[in-house]
Amino acid sequence: MITLTAAVGQSVLRNAIGRANNYITYEEKKIFDPSATGCYDCMRRAQSSSVCDNCPKKVYHTEMRKVYVNEKNRYGSMPSLNRGAILLLLYLHFCEPDENGLVRGFDSSEAAEALSCHPRTIANNLTRLSDSGYAAVSHVNGIPGYYNVFLSGYSAYFRKAQENGRGYITLTQELFHQILAQDTVNKVRLMVRSILTAQKDIADNQKGAEHPIAEIRHQLPSYCRKQDILDMMGTDSFRSVFQISEKKYTVRIAFQDAFDPVHVRVTMTRDYTDQVRRRLARYDKIDTGGQIHGFHASEKDIRDIAMIGFRYPVGAVLKAIDQIHDVYISQNLPIGSLGALVRTYTRWIVDFGATSSAA
Repeated sequence: MITLTAAVGQSVLRNAIGRANNYITYEEKKIFDPSATGCYDCMRRAQSSSVCDNCPKKVYHTEMRKVYVNEKNRYGSMPSLNRGAILLLLYLHFCEPDENGLVRGFDSSEAAEALSCHPRTIANNLTRLSDSGYAAVSHVNGIPGYYNVFLSGYSAYFRKAQENGRGYITLTQELFHQILAQDTVNKVRLMVRSILTAQKDIADNQKGAEHPIAEIRHQLPSYCRKQDILDMMGTDSFRSVFQISEKKYTVRIAFQDAFDPVHVRVTMTRDYTDQVRRRLARYDKIDTGGQIHGFHASEKDIRDIAMIGFRYPVGAVLKAIDQIHDVYISQNLPIGSLGALVRTYTRWIVDFGATSSAA
């Protein structure tokens, strides 16, 4: 089944579309100025640090800080991909990978229909993903056109920054269809780069920040000139996703309301809730006396469990439900809080790869 949303690792995306060459950029930084603030003559300075922290008279000045950008050191060195392989890689993330990134029974014919290409093209691009280190691919025995695909590094998407995590972005089907509409590899690269940029600006509380066009050029092949970039950004499909504001040397990139992360979160909530509801319903059984056996989860339980998907892979949440059924439900053991128990099991699965017997 194709999910409504997909989590895709930033390092994987940046390698797939082509890492930027090393370059230098500049960013503004606000610096506290104790002299302009009058700290040295302030009688309250010695009272406590909280007085200084909460001082309403603080004065800041802005400095331009030089930043050296080396994406190879940060994101790795996997080779870039062609348009078809990039789209297939994104599509695989919608195919319900489990907590480790394993997509079972991947149907190449269904993928070919979704990506508007021939099944042979899908097979060739699966080989390309395998050869380039993005995935491990094996045939399903006895079923032509079906594969098991393991997405490399999937579990690392969800690590915290202090655990050397590189983060991930969330794509909706609607946003993926807009990427799919880009008919050249450079248009795909620019749209994916713009998605990464717009999401980072929101995370940094700088929605709609200006970005030098020269910086964007570093992120595309050297033959892409300024006018090429502006022409690609001026297409209807690009403008349907982003609000674009151009100046002589800079451009502002922000999501249209329909693709704003607030809207995405609503879609994710609906998607996760549907997946949790289906998994719980799998264990509902009616005995000969007409009594229903299973989780008996309330709507609140289902919502609470679905929310865990915002912190951990949904595949791990679903596996936790399976394990709780084996350990608790099948043994008729009482459960105090189903949501809390699923969260605990999910954390064990993600952190330690725990099985039901270990849990």
